[in-house]
Amino acid sequence: PFPTTLRERSGKPSIKKQLVGYASMVHLNEATTGAAKVIKIEIKKRRKTK
Repeated sequence: PFPTTLRERSGKPSIKKQLVGYASMVHLNEATTGAAKVIKIEIKKRRKTK
């Protein structure tokens, strides 16, 4: 609905872009924490076998 070019020229990112950026950041954080949990579980399993 709004012209994005004017907002981009002013230097302020549009609300839509901010929301998308925030959502992607949250998604990345969830992915990294999930991977970290999996890695910790794997390390525990390996320690038990040794």
